[in-house]
Amino acid sequence: MTQNMDKELSHRDLFDGTVYEKSSQNEFDKVSNTLRSTTKRVLGKILNARTVNRLVLTFPTVPTYYALVKTHKIPRRVDLRDATKEDIKTRPIISSCGGPSDRISWFLVKLLSPLLQHVAAHIANVDEFISALNQCELPEDVCYASFDAVSLYTNVNNGEAIHAVLELLRVHHNEVHTFGLREDDLRELLVTTLGCNIFQFDGEFYKQKRGLAMTLRISPLLAVIYLDRIERRSLVTGILFYKRYIDDVFVIGSTASDLHTMVENLNSCDPNIRFTVESPDDSGSLPYLNTKVQICNGKRDTKPHHYEGEDLQSSFARGGRKYKANIGRKRLHDIQAQLMAPFFCHGRYTTGTTIRK
Repeated sequence: MTQNMDKELSHRDLFDGTVYEKSSQNEFDKVSNTLRSTTKRVLGKILNARTVNRLVLTFPTVPTYYALVKTHKIPRRVDLRDATKEDIKTRPIISSCGGPSDRISWFLVKLLSPLLQHVAAHIANVDEFISALNQCELPEDVCYASFDAVSLYTNVNNGEAIHAVLELLRVHHNEVHTFGLREDDLRELLVTTLGCNIFQFDGEFYKQKRGLAMTLRISPLLAVIYLDRIERRSLVTGILFYKRYIDDVFVIGSTASDLHTMVENLNSCDPNIRFTVESPDDSGSLPYLNTKVQICNGKRDTKPHHYEGEDLQSSFARGGRKYKANIGRKRLHDIQAQLMAPFFCHGRYTTGTTIRK
């Protein structure tokens, strides 16, 4: 893929006025200073000055945008060397490492991650999924499918996500050590952290108007708990098994009607959150994370699964020299796994296969 096409694909996403708008260096400096002063004031109540200063950056790096190609979405008929913009779908990645909200985001993750144990559907890795599936008692006749939340991060309602986290914290406050921070303090830190959402691409400044920046450390936790709130409102009595890794759901119901009702309920809670459905193939196999699941007469079989596009490599010319570009969903998961390392286990098969996202 040429540099020109990469820019065109990125600009295509950035021109979505519902998610992004143009910004400036002055605006970046303004929100950075606001976050810095808020962090010092709020954390200064509970931590010494030296510790607080380690959680702020006087000269932060401007986060950078890049587009990650969804190789698994490229039609089979298309050779990567001949792919056009219309053939390629991308994920928006904003590299927040060294950015103004990076360190305080890390602190908030450390603080709030114990809440994840109270998200009933949440799984941290493929081993947890297989263990839960094997422990579930199933009748002989069931229906199963996977749901996927479309473009979850950029479609999360940030205010509602913060509310969901604080609501869960209120219920389980005895199990979370907040170091003396009150609910209002945490709300202010979360709001200000997410409000520091200006980044740069190709020399231009942009602001993310809606949703979470995918590589911000606190984003996965907020997304997981926000979807939990939606799921609690959507569950129906016929659902026998429901587990989710970030935005990928595996669900088993007594009937196909139960699954249909469940996804309809999920899609009615937030106008920006939409779930798609994947059903088993003719043999009854359904890929989920790094597994292929088959359920028949109450018996379940899980096998390691290799996704098409995961190892797609293509040679491109740059300056008369060829290089290999390994672009796929596996890289996306590697990014997420690093961000979630403080509170998620990085699940692996004994073969060394990393969980897919």
